[in-house]
Amino acid sequence: MTISNQTNRTSGVGAGAVLAIPYVFPTLASGDLVVTKRLTSTGAKTVLVEDAGSDGYTATYGAGGGIVTTSDSIASTSTVHVVRNTPRTQNLDLEQGGAFNADNVEAALDKLTKIVIQNKDIIDNKALTFPSTDAAGLTNELPNSVDRASKGLSFDSAGNATASSAVPTGSVSFSTIGTNIAEAADAAAVKTLLSIDAVVDVRDSGVVGDGSDESTNIQTALDSITQGTVLFPIPPTSYTFATTLDKPQGVSMIGIGQRKSQFNYTGTGKAISCSYAAAVLDESFISNIELICDAAASDGIYVKGAQYLIIENVFLNNHTNSGVDGIHVDGTSHYMQIRDSRIFAGTNAIRIEDQSADSHVSNNAMIVRANYLLGGATCLKVVNNTAGTNYATHSLRIESNMLGPTVAQSVAMIELQGAEEAVISNNHFEPKTGQTAPQISLIGDCFGTIIIGNRIQAPGSSSPAVIQVGGTTDYTDISHNVFTGNTDTLVAFQSGTNNAFTDNLVGGTTAHLDSWDRPKTITVTAGKDYTLRHKGWVDREWNISHDFSRFYDDFHISDSSTLDTRWDIDDGAT
Repeated sequence: MTISNQTNRTSGVGAGAVLAIPYVFPTLASGDLVVTKRLTSTGAKTVLVEDAGSDGYTATYGAGGGIVTTSDSIASTSTVHVVRNTPRTQNLDLEQGGAFNADNVEAALDKLTKIVIQNKDIIDNKALTFPSTDAAGLTNELPNSVDRASKGLSFDSAGNATASSAVPTGSVSFSTIGTNIAEAADAAAVKTLLSIDAVVDVRDSGVVGDGSDESTNIQTALDSITQGTVLFPIPPTSYTFATTLDKPQGVSMIGIGQRKSQFNYTGTGKAISCSYAAAVLDESFISNIELICDAAASDGIYVKGAQYLIIENVFLNNHTNSGVDGIHVDGTSHYMQIRDSRIFAGTNAIRIEDQSADSHVSNNAMIVRANYLLGGATCLKVVNNTAGTNYATHSLRIESNMLGPTVAQSVAMIELQGAEEAVISNNHFEPKTGQTAPQISLIGDCFGTIIIGNRIQAPGSSSPAVIQVGGTTDYTDISHNVFTGNTDTLVAFQSGTNNAFTDNLVGGTTAHLDSWDRPKTITVTAGKDYTLRHKGWVDREWNISHDFSRFYDDFHISDSSTLDTRWDIDDGAT
């Protein structure tokens, strides 16, 4: 036969079916082809086997080529390559004086031609070659294996192949930031240039979490960076420490979750302190940890002068061993958030107060959201140490929390003093039976408080007002709350001006509300302006004691035919 082309390979892309690939180069028999399936994305290849089942192929052979058909469906992410691979053997044996068979000689020449085409395909397409225009005499032989071991292929000044371990030298242009990175003293300096916060594993400072006192090593880890994150990844053992951990400014403490990264504080002072000389941009997190105070600690987490600190997903127990505060915010901590946590304490779950050195507002725009707060005294307490001069908080948001006492309390669940424009919204109050204090108490220096959308359960008929408004407290808006349980008095407006109780849902007969089984009283103080309006349903008798300059009523009674027995206004004279 004649060989009229120099083609040596072909291919076909899969389409989710069996693939048939025609080829045009001559072959003689089985063994003259190599068929390979290659995954396009990674280059991984599988050599297919002729006449096999899975990962196999069948083929036809002839002087004009043939067809390769895969045994399996080929996905569109793969390509099948067909390459001629003529065996490098010589099967023609001519005997001296014997017959000269032209067909046998031609077949041998055809085989040689195919092998030459294969070699040319490899040299032209798969091998490094020197251009034909290069000068004669260049060395194209590589150094021996010893001389080229662990070295790179390079070329000398004449273009001869050689092996070298030297790094080529020359000049390159850098931008200013590139120059600074190249000249940086170490990795830490590069991170600073690129504003990348450092991340430190506490184990790098020798912390093992074996239950022994590791105060020194944990503090070493916290002090090892000036900005960034210290990770506490060891579960389920605990990080035990007897000395207060001082969290540096700008350094976050991140664990791997409650019940996993557990801290055990065995001292009686502050467990974790975030205390800075002046209000600074802390901008850090304490998150995903469990903090257990094994003794009566004064504070679980103490905060002073830390702006933009976020405490989240923390389980803090300073209650079991009769500690004092869960989280104590001691002034000048603006824009702080406490969220998605469980805070249990022997006295105050959260205590927020101001400092005499603070100007006007001590803790601005704080958020307490989606927590479970459990306190032996108050769940959340705001203390104004500079009454009449500054506010302890401004724009405090107490939102979507679950609040409960550990015992029947003699103080309010939420007690605010010196709170300007606080919002108490969407919380659930669940007191102990026999509680002798309000659920919410505004005891003075409060301005513009909004109490809205809460579910407030009263503890029993012996309790005082559910909400108590006293001291210099003005512009309080109590609206759209749901009151359940039993008590004598809903709200006691003891002082202040321009306070309102409007549009609240009190009791009811629906299944999810407890009916009030006692008459309800709202008490107000003489000489003040109040608005009392209710557009919900009232299902028990009301007593409204009043002696003030203006009273607006817009009550809707569930059964107007029994108005005389269901609603009684007591003006104090009859």
